[in-house]
Amino acid sequence: MIRYKKFISSIIVIAIMLSFFGCSKAQESSKTTNQTTTQSDVRDDSDMFTNRDYDSSYDESSAVKISLSDKGTTCDSENVEINGSTVTIKNEGTYIISGKLTDGQIIVDIDKSDKAQLVLDNVNINCDTSAAIYVKQADKVFITLADKSKNTLSNKKDFVAIDDNNIDSVIFSKKNLTLNGGGELDITASYGHGIVSKKDLKFTSGTYNIDANEHALQAKNSIRIANGTFNLTANEDGLHSENDDEDNDKGYIYIIGGLLNISVEDDAIHAGKNLTIKGGTIDIAKCYEGLEGETINISGGDISLKASDDGINASSSSSSTDMRNEFAANENCNITISGGIIRVDADGDGIDSNGNLTVTGGEIYIDGPTNDGNGALDYDGTATISGGIVVAVGAVGMAQNFSDGTQCAMLVNASGQANDEIVLKDSSGKEILTYKPGKNYSCALISCPEITQGKTYTVMSGNQDIKVTMTETIYGSNGGMGMGGSRPPMDNRQPMGGRAPMGEGHDPFSKP
Repeated sequence: MIRYKKFISSIIVIAIMLSFFGCSKAQESSKTTNQTTTQSDVRDDSDMFTNRDYDSSYDESSAVKISLSDKGTTCDSENVEINGSTVTIKNEGTYIISGKLTDGQIIVDIDKSDKAQLVLDNVNINCDTSAAIYVKQADKVFITLADKSKNTLSNKKDFVAIDDNNIDSVIFSKKNLTLNGGGELDITASYGHGIVSKKDLKFTSGTYNIDANEHALQAKNSIRIANGTFNLTANEDGLHSENDDEDNDKGYIYIIGGLLNISVEDDAIHAGKNLTIKGGTIDIAKCYEGLEGETINISGGDISLKASDDGINASSSSSSTDMRNEFAANENCNITISGGIIRVDADGDGIDSNGNLTVTGGEIYIDGPTNDGNGALDYDGTATISGGIVVAVGAVGMAQNFSDGTQCAMLVNASGQANDEIVLKDSSGKEILTYKPGKNYSCALISCPEITQGKTYTVMSGNQDIKVTMTETIYGSNGGMGMGGSRPPMDNRQPMGGRAPMGEGHDPFSKP
């Protein structure tokens, strides 16, 4: 996002409000362990995950066993080199690791065309000044959490260089890294990040509890989550994949399942290029911005987020900060929502695209800003709707309606206090939609398939009954600083909003 924009917007809004008030803005042997997970087994999108990514089984009888101890680590394989508290794996294969190191390290340094599987079976490793697990060279490494195991990795002091690589996390991999299994992994990163891959970072099962001084999860190419449970806290981002050199193969985050609980100081999920969410449950209790990427595609999942700034933000590093182009649409920035349930509580913009917004399905409920410098919707290009449910409430000063659509959308002045119920009824008095906002609001945007062009509806909010005749598919243009629309006439053609699914008395923010 371009944060400079908010300051300029606030100044302009004040000027406009003085003259006009309106709405605008988831190999076998004698003893084979097969890892399982409690989440459903998601195996679509085969181009993003291989069968081996999903396969957390291993042959215990043929695997190399490493027993960690401060009194002396033991292993009977020539493929493992032990130097004090540093254990180096030198050849491909499966390695079952157990025990504890108070200040030690596992290093994987194998041929760059080989793969290794590290099975963590009740491991506890702290490495004061480097990564507890360091993948220096390999084609790919799999870290498997043994079934029902409890594993702990940590660091305690600032990082000290041990080679030419900038090691800055508890698990640090220069190569592709996949984590899976039926166990649990706790990571405490007193310095740096939780888990870093300089290529692809994948998760297909397991439980991960990460507390990081910087990012919880970081990857250069992509972060991909098919399944698993993630409890992430961080002083920076929860998930971070940065495209710092404008490479189209870098900066991706891809989520098709799993349960993510995120509480962070900066962005919950930040993709430098593309963020795709196809499934899973994402619960963001605290963040600065919720979901951020140059392009954002949401086609499934259950997403709830609370943000101190924008809830969902499409922005690009190439976006200009030049005041002359501040409000120009960026053609690279797009948000597309075609499915899922999305609940946003944002103090900044609810959904903000520096380019375009397209809604074709799903359910979107927004408790937007109470300040007139932000809006429940904010876009710099076009915003179109052809399906789904949208209920968005917020302040009137920067409010925006959709700019076009084959599904009707109404933006009305419907002010109320937190918990003042908004009800939409048709001309016969039949209740179509009910929503109870969690914040004070001064306008509301409503769109659902039941709203038909040419018919009249009543929006009930507090002690207000507002009649709306849908003379066009888009009722209530944008005003104030709204991009992509004109100022509405002085009537009730202004925002109306909230956060409510279909059905009387149903609160989308409540937990089942």
